[in-house]
Amino acid sequence: MLALCLGHKVANSNNFCLWCECQKELNDNFDYNWTISKNMNDINQNFIKKDDHIKKLLFPMFASIIGLIISKLKTTKQYDLKRKAIIDKMNQININFKFWQEDGSSNWKYTSLIGNNKLKMVREFDLTQIFPEN
Repeated sequence: MLALCLGHKVANSNNFCLWCECQKELNDNFDYNWTISKNMNDINQNFIKKDDHIKKLLFPMFASIIGLIISKLKTTKQYDLKRKAIIDKMNQININFKFWQEDGSSNWKYTSLIGNNKLKMVREFDLTQIFPEN
């Protein structure tokens, strides 16, 4: 998925590396200055530009990604604040999304997105509001 978001089509493309601008001819050149030159902003901008048919290929992965995002947030001290930010953003894009705790449990559950709501979230939810760049 990262390769698609950065604009790579295949592993043997001319600029194959996910992290720098090196060309495939330099692959075995150990004297080359191998410097990471790409960042998460590159990934975000390239993903926004992708055609819908590419996004639809990635679509099934987003249920897992949503779960991973929420799991990551649970490990932070800002979980309550971030949970509210997610709900607010979902409301802004007209998606009914809730978090809740079942009686006697400390585990948080959340609305499962399907169909058009999942697609709308993929298209319109800006993760930089939840995970701002440092």
